[in-house]
Amino acid sequence: MKDWELAYIAGLTDGEAHVGIQRDASPKRKTPAYVLRFEIGMTDREPLDFINSLLPNAKLVKVNTKGRRLAYYRLRLVHQEALTLLKEILPYLQAKKKQVELCIKLDELRQSYSPSRIHIGKAKFQPMPPEFTQQAEQIYWQMRSLHLNKKPRNKQAVERLI
Repeated sequence: MKDWELAYIAGLTDGEAHVGIQRDASPKRKTPAYVLRFEIGMTDREPLDFINSLLPNAKLVKVNTKGRRLAYYRLRLVHQEALTLLKEILPYLQAKKKQVELCIKLDELRQSYSPSRIHIGKAKFQPMPPEFTQQAEQIYWQMRSLHLNKKPRNKQAVERLI
C-alpha cells in the first residue's frame, strides 16, 4: 500500500476502530486462546468500501439495528491479517499506538513459545507452557487497562486494573 493509504487507515483507526485482544478461556481448552482483533464500525459505507478494496481479507458486514438507530457497517480483521495491517500502520498511529504495540508483543510471545510444525510422535495440538499463559495474561490485562471506558466484569478484574 502507498503511504497515504496507510495514513488514511491509521487516521480511521485512531478515531473509529477497536484494536484489542480477545481471550477465550473456556473449560474445554487446555490453554487460553488470545485473538487479535481489529474492527471499524461506521454508519457511512464509502470509507469502509475503500479500505475493503485495499485489504482483500477484510470482512465487511452490515448490522441492522432496532428502533430509530441507523444501520451501521463493520469491517473486521482477526489473527494474522489484523497483525499484518497493524504492523504496517504503526508508524502513522497516535492514539492507539500502545494498543498496537501490545498486540505485536503478544504475537512475538506466541511465536517464541509455539511448538515447531513438525509433530513427530506427538498429538497435533500441544498446550502452551504455563510461562506463556502468565506472560500473555499480563499483556491481556495491560490491554484491558487501556480500554478505560469498559467496566470490569468482576472484583478480581478491578484489582488487576489497579
